[in-house]
Amino acid sequence: MEVLRELKYRHPQIEEITFVTYPDSPGFEERSQQQGPGLRDVFHRAASLAQSTNCDVPLWDIAWSLANTPDVFEQLVTQSLGHDLNGQPSQTFCFATAPLGVQYIREKIQGLRSDVVLAICSKCRLVDGSVAHIPMMDFRCKSSPENQKKVESSLRGVGQKAGYILESGRSYHYYGIDLMDEKSWIQFMGKCLLLSPLVDSRYIAHRLIEGTCALRVSTSERHPKFPTVVANLQERVAQQNE
Repeated sequence: MEVLRELKYRHPQIEEITFVTYPDSPGFEERSQQQGPGLRDVFHRAASLAQSTNCDVPLWDIAWSLANTPDVFEQLVTQSLGHDLNGQPSQTFCFATAPLGVQYIREKIQGLRSDVVLAICSKCRLVDGSVAHIPMMDFRCKSSPENQKKVESSLRGVGQKAGYILESGRSYHYYGIDLMDEKSWIQFMGKCLLLSPLVDSRYIAHRLIEGTCALRVSTSERHPKFPTVVANLQERVAQQNE
């Protein structure tokens, strides 16, 4: 909860932070491979192509070029637009930041089922009643020293100077420290989208539809690793400027 402590310290004007719980359901690729034989075959071929070329590109991007029959293409469109299936919130908690602490969040996490996760939302309310966003991003590149450097470089490229990079198990999460208004948040999301496939483009699409980002802060059967801080972007920038 290092990020929360930093946000509370830097921004005492934050009055309320929102958390959501949602079912940790299968992602788009896994759902698509459970569909009819035509779509399954497309994703199997996409996986084989990615493996044979050692290409770290989302399977759904490859699948679009392989879905060459009308019925399979229609299935792919339907699955691609499955926003309602993408872990919609089942419960929302709005916490005043004053009593918010590590132990409080831990108690919430301990009460979750193994197939449900707790996530923090980017949209927060300030003491003057206005709304701001915590910059957040979900990456899709595999965790490695080389990819962590790419993540750091990409975040600096979109204008982020202070924030935390967390290893999520499969990839990385990012929390910026400098708050954004609605317009700046949308611009930030758009700039990050240009970095696909380093970032998760489908995550960005779903978050724009919802009007807020959300990143998990708990574990589940599908995601057994707690996101942990691996880099402080502000320290990296300071080191490079020395």
